[in-house]
Amino acid sequence: MDFANSRLELGEIGILQQGSKDFDRATQSSDEAYKHSMRSKDQKAADAIRERDKFINDTIEKARRAAQMCHRNEAFRLMSEAAHPIMDASSPMHVMPMVSLERGIRRGPSGTVQTII
Repeated sequence: MDFANSRLELGEIGILQQGSKDFDRATQSSDEAYKHSMRSKDQKAADAIRERDKFINDTIEKARRAAQMCHRNEAFRLMSEAAHPIMDASSPMHVMPMVSLERGIRRGPSGTVQTII
C-alpha cells in the first residue's frame, strides 16, 4: 500500500498527538534525556546528540517498516516518537524564561537540572 499521496484522517492526527503524550510520560528518566533533546547530568552534549539522532533515525526506520506492512496506526505512533525530540528541541516549555533555547536548563521529573542540547 502506498501512503505517500494519502491524506491524514482526524483519527490519525489523534494518534500522532496521543503518541507524543504517551511517549513523553514514558520516557522521563535521566537515561532517556536524549529522547527530549536534553542530556543527563554527566553526559557530553555531543554524545547526547549522537544518541538522539540515532533514536530518531532508528524510529523512523521502524515506522517505515510498519507502513510497508500496512500497519498505518503503528507507523503514525512511531513517527510521533521520532518527532518528539525534534519538537522538544524548540519548545519554550523546556527552558526557564530567562535562559536561551540554545543553552537553557530544564527541571527533570526528579527535580534534577538538565541542560538542553
